[in-house]
Amino acid sequence: MHPDGSVAALQSPEFKQLIAAGRPVAIPDVFQTGLATAARERGGRWYLSYNQTDDAHRIQDILTTFAWLRSQTSATPDLIGLEKAALWVIFAAAVSRHVVNVIANVERWEALDETLHDHCFVPGLQRTGGLDAATRVIRNIRPSL
Repeated sequence: MHPDGSVAALQSPEFKQLIAAGRPVAIPDVFQTGLATAARERGGRWYLSYNQTDDAHRIQDILTTFAWLRSQTSATPDLIGLEKAALWVIFAAAVSRHVVNVIANVERWEALDETLHDHCFVPGLQRTGGLDAATRVIRNIRPSL
């Protein structure tokens, strides 16, 4: 995943490395990224009382993509998160009931309220353990390919 969508991901060195290795790749444009960006109602002051955040929708899109991949192959897929999409991938993997390999540079992100507020805003995320808890429940996580 790339925070700017599939077109940006196609230009990344990680994508080029995967293609050179002959690996199959699925690069979805998750909610409000890349080609999936569209004008939408943001509501008023109480919008998040009844609606999920963009980042929550992105994490759900990653889980949906992962479920589809599992229906297509018996291999364990790698979820790769670049830049702030690393946070989306980590939280998606943490709530998945299936084993997944995660490639995301978590060392770059401090496990602080401000980090999650600015880069992966899902209310209550810190109450559930935040980034520290998410990385502890993922069996296989590494910072790079």
